Amino acid sequence: MITHDANINDTLTTQVNNRLLNALSESETPFRAIIEQLDEVVFTISANGIISFLNQAWQVHTGYEIEETLGQPLQNFIHTDDVEQYLQFLQYFSNGVSTNFEIRFVDKKQNIVWFDVSLNAVRKDDDSGYSFGRLVNISNRIKVTEELQTSQERFRLAATASNDGIWDWNLLTNEVYFSPRWKEMLGYSDSELVNCYETWSERIHPEDFKETITALNACLEGNSELYENVHRLKNKNGGWSWILDRGIVLRDESGRALRMAGSHADITQLKQIEETLIERQQELNTIFNTSPDGIVTVSRNGVINSINPKFLMMTGFTFNELISVSEEEFTKKMVSISAPELPYLDAENQHNILVKILPNSYKIEKIEQKNSGIPVSSSLNMRILKLTVCHQANESLSKVLYFQDVTIESEVDRMKSEFLSSAAHELRTPMSSVYGFTELLMTRKFDKATTQEILKNIHQQSESLIRMLNDLLDLAKIEARMDKVFPIQFGATIAEQKRGIL
Repeated sequence: MITHDANINDTLTTQVNNRLLNALSESETPFRAIIEQLDEVVFTISANGIISFLNQAWQVHTGYEIEETLGQPLQNFIHTDDVEQYLQFLQYFSNGVSTNFEIRFVDKKQNIVWFDVSLNAVRKDDDSGYSFGRLVNISNRIKVTEELQTSQERFRLAATASNDGIWDWNLLTNEVYFSPRWKEMLGYSDSELVNCYETWSERIHPEDFKETITALNACLEGNSELYENVHRLKNKNGGWSWILDRGIVLRDESGRALRMAGSHADITQLKQIEETLIERQQELNTIFNTSPDGIVTVSRNGVINSINPKFLMMTGFTFNELISVSEEEFTKKMVSISAPELPYLDAENQHNILVKILPNSYKIEKIEQKNSGIPVSSSLNMRILKLTVCHQANESLSKVLYFQDVTIESEVDRMKSEFLSSAAHELRTPMSSVYGFTELLMTRKFDKATTQEILKNIHQQSESLIRMLNDLLDLAKIEARMDKVFPIQFGATIAEQKRGIL
């Protein structure tokens, strides 16, 4: 792009151009030698644009030899897309008029070189004239400008496309920019909030203010490379929005902070979900710790990662004895306290399996029978546990071992079986008597005394039947656990149990 500035003729430019003109007119002057040492290209062209003079800087910046360039039109070295505009500038030249513009040249290697061109028209007495000027290589400046424009375009695109709010803070001038999306997060339009530091700082929740400013200052002072903080900002509705605030500092060579820019992300919904999950986790922990049943969890890599208090009470193990041990080691520990008749096995494929254990605090006493030599386990303090294995399909757990203490239920079932077996025999005797005596009365005739004796026996046997039926009803109450709590003494006989519960 070619640009023209009509106000370029400041005093300094005029003085330099006059000295150049004099130096070019008097070839023997010392100033002419200085021209050859300049980094900028000094040249003259005739009225029709033919190059008549060049200093050594031309060869440095374009790669062309001066000898092969002199006598050619300047336009031969200008980018084809800029030639037309260059020729238009030549039409503006008149005596005492100068002009500046930026234009592309093509060097000997066909690379584009940007020059800032300054031209001055000189008119002689014989109406012949020429122009002299300077070429300043501005390729690096153009490159930096283009890169800056590209970066700015990317920034604007990112700010527009991103769902995050963008902010920029010039620490030297204290100028602050908040993108429309930044303000929209708080419920405001772009024009409703002023772009200043206080717009942000005055909206920080009082409980978050100190921590937030401390984190910001730590980044500005160089104690941390990046700034990142979560805090609450007051929104237009008077509520609080949770914001994830991130930023980075631009510093000079001495490390002084010059600029800071970053983004705002509204994480209010995520924070609400997080709080809900925390509440849920607390509820689960309460259930886990107060559960009347024992619970053990196994991680994906086969390690025990949690045990609730009830399981420890059931087994007598301590927390440190079980936590973080492998499942194989856990199995060994459970086998060590289980009874041979109902041993603990690998829980991989078990479901609703009964395990008989003696809590670890008592240990199982192995008693050697003198005659047979067969070891017998003591039944004192035995517990019957029902094991249920729940397999999990998540990243943290592989299974949950669920232990229910069914000692009382098992003992009641045993008592029930013993009682029913005994009752069957007990019921048979009085029923046979009643049946036999009533058959005699129906088939024979007895005197009054004998008949009365038979009826007395029938009555006595009926009373026995009623007592046994009452015992059966009480057993049903035990099973249903109704009316009252029935104390149970393990190892007592069925008759003793019946006497104790009636």
